[in-house]
Amino acid sequence: MTNALPKNTIYFTCLLVFGMIMLGCTSGKKESNRDAEKKEVPPIAEVEKIPEISNRKNNDISRYIAGMQATEGNTLKPELYTDAWRNFAAGQDKKWVQLNENHFKPMHAFTAQELKATFGKNDTVFYPFSGPDFLHVTTFFPEAKVYYMLALEPPGSLPNLDTVNIDSLPKYFNSIHKSMHAILNFSFFRTLSMEEDFATKELNGAVQLISIFMQRSGHSIKDIAPISIDSSGQVITRENPAYASGSKGIHLTCIENKTGMEKDVYYLSCDISDLGLSRNKRLQAFLNQLPTVRTYIKSASYLLHKPYFSVIRKTILEKSRYVLQDDSGVPVRFFDASQWNHQYYGTYDAPINLFKNFLQKDLKMAYDSTEKSAIKPLGFGIGYDYKLNESNLMLFTKKTN
Repeated sequence: MTNALPKNTIYFTCLLVFGMIMLGCTSGKKESNRDAEKKEVPPIAEVEKIPEISNRKNNDISRYIAGMQATEGNTLKPELYTDAWRNFAAGQDKKWVQLNENHFKPMHAFTAQELKATFGKNDTVFYPFSGPDFLHVTTFFPEAKVYYMLALEPPGSLPNLDTVNIDSLPKYFNSIHKSMHAILNFSFFRTLSMEEDFATKELNGAVQLISIFMQRSGHSIKDIAPISIDSSGQVITRENPAYASGSKGIHLTCIENKTGMEKDVYYLSCDISDLGLSRNKRLQAFLNQLPTVRTYIKSASYLLHKPYFSVIRKTILEKSRYVLQDDSGVPVRFFDASQWNHQYYGTYDAPINLFKNFLQKDLKMAYDSTEKSAIKPLGFGIGYDYKLNESNLMLFTKKTN
């Protein structure tokens, strides 16, 4: 005969088992929710302070595509901060730590030692053939108020992260990594590669890289607006009826995080060859009304050595108080010794093979014959000869009457 349990014992046993099952399900559900919440909430930057910005969407987007942590009040959707983004951000952080230590730290030292005397209040910097390279121009001229950057690449726009397909993000991050590879490893952009990169829908123009470089160089973005040039050479916004004509570009207003200084960066997509300028009277007018500027030229494909870039070369010589350049800029023979002082840095032997026809014999003679103590060392690599101890820079200062 089988021993039977009392009915009340069976009841309480069943109740206990059911309760344990429900508790386990609830606990698992809570744990799952915590895991999901942990993945969806973006990491918040605890140390870095950014200025108060009334419309911060552009700043949040640019931090995101730079692989930088969100700040308090972030306006982006939490689900954008996927494992793919975290991996991208970790890789970018590692790369920038190395760059700052090995590349930009000696550049900042050079700026403080050699360029500080050129600084002025509310200065304007002119950077022809710039591509999206805000990074180097703000390193050498950190206190400038206005930067004019001119290049062929389209201005583009920041990605719309409100409607982006999450599954497309890894491809986009790869596009950023690929397009930045040359500037971060060699200090210059490869023009043909940039044309290919900007032809994609993921990376449609210079503004995305400019905004990344702004963030990584310690700036926050206050505003981004499309611009053009009117017939008098003035910069105009899209609201102006004359906007449809002339060179297109982008005006970025940024704030230096440490000092709170506001800067205006104007990027114009344009052809500044003699033929291009002859077809664009508005751009000619813009160049004619430039104030006295400091000009920076790097990795300019030796275009200023060619006869059909004579107008922009003349503009640089007439408008500039200082010219900081490598040997791909204005040939030294155009700097009249009666009008310009010069200081040479680094090493000049010959251009790389791709540009071997642009050897400046007079510049080589100057580097070879000048007392070695008069040519100052360059503690970093830059330009096409980007390796340490193989690069050159030249600072030309216009003499005052």
